[in-house]
Amino acid sequence: MKLLQRGKKAKVRGRDISAGITDIVEGLKKSKHFRFADFLVYLDDYRDGQLEILGGKPENEMAIDAFLDKIETIVAFYQAYRDEMNQAATSATIEGFESYISDFFSDEDDRQCILFSTIHKAKGLEFNVVYALPEKVPHPLAKNAWQYE
Repeated sequence: MKLLQRGKKAKVRGRDISAGITDIVEGLKKSKHFRFADFLVYLDDYRDGQLEILGGKPENEMAIDAFLDKIETIVAFYQAYRDEMNQAATSATIEGFESYISDFFSDEDDRQCILFSTIHKAKGLEFNVVYALPEKVPHPLAKNAWQYE
């Protein structure tokens, strides 16, 4: 998510990150009296509502972190899209924003982006450059046995 927020194309092998992001945008678009000019207000309200549902329960800590990463990524996409539209002196629209996001996640060759993968999913693949992140194995937020696994 941090790479996406910086405008770097990235994918996670075996996981459709774009679906979670576009689902949130689609849901906001269906909000009563939706106006794209107030997109960030709708997003803040949605974030607050979801955090209330998830609560401060320790077992939801990883889900809350993942959710907040998605929200930060949507904000970064929104700001980048608005900047592009301002530079082009073009009106920003929800349809344009959705297109901007979908273009970012186009099905181009995996070698044209930064590809993240579990060790298991990478087995048998060949790439010229591979980085292993030992500080991520196990996940730093893992607290329970199943999370370590």
